Amino acid sequence: MAPLGRKPGFRPKLRDQHGVIVADFVFSIILAAGLGTILFAMSYTLAVVEVTQYISFSVARAGMAGHKNPIEQESKARAKYTQLATGKGAIGTLYSTSWFTLGGADKVDIRQGPTGNGAMFDGDLAAGTDKRNWFIGVSIPLTVGLLKMNLPLIGDTAPDDDDGPRTSLNSMLIRDPSEKECKDFFEQRRSALKNLPSGRQFFQTGSYIPLEDNGC
Repeated sequence: MAPLGRKPGFRPKLRDQHGVIVADFVFSIILAAGLGTILFAMSYTLAVVEVTQYISFSVARAGMAGHKNPIEQESKARAKYTQLATGKGAIGTLYSTSWFTLGGADKVDIRQGPTGNGAMFDGDLAAGTDKRNWFIGVSIPLTVGLLKMNLPLIGDTAPDDDDGPRTSLNSMLIRDPSEKECKDFFEQRRSALKNLPSGRQFFQTGSYIPLEDNGC
């Protein structure tokens, strides 16, 4: 029999329901904030990577123009890198904090090919088995400190002894021959023609000798 004043089947409500969903809300807001931070960091990083790719292209373009010798070409490339990466302009300020770090001008990997400093990209491509193409240009190292985070409920995104993810931005442009290289080429050609036996032609009849345009 139900107590006086209450209907049959009546169940009393909890006296205090305040704060029941607070725990779920706190958990959700922390997780959402962490994921939002990661999304922002990834988007900003991709934008800076594009800017760094432009720097590598500009450096490669500065070093491809013909000059007195390959050393002068390399010097022009490093000067362009210093101007863009460490200047006080809008581009240089991107690398003025620990979020994004570029190596110094001496860390820029300038590959001028067999007729320059001998360095190429063929070892990076096809496991170094493809020797037909002279891939030359510039490689710039980039360290992304922004992606090194320790987020609640997510954890560390990089080891403690790591400065952040690292990558290299490459631009491959065929370098123009320098004045010294062209002089050496024509001197070798003149000597070869001069040393031919009397009555012989430079090209033998019926034979095919492939020659590449070296830009001289």
